[in-house]
Amino acid sequence: MIPARYRTVRDAAWSWSVVDANTGRVMAYSNVILGGLNERIAEDMAKLLNLEYSGSDAETASSPRSGGT
Repeated sequence: MIPARYRTVRDAAWSWSVVDANTGRVMAYSNVILGGLNERIAEDMAKLLNLEYSGSDAETASSPRSGGT
């Protein structure tokens, strides 16, 4: 099994982000920064990103600092 590339981290009391486990940067999906989310949405987005990453050679998510897709 391939380790998950994307994971959730707790930002504050009730705030979660999806980060790239390799870089530690908060991710963006369709130009939406995945920070400040509730826990369930962050977990669902991390699962979605990991499914897309494992099924494709092309990266569909990007760091908001890299210009995004």
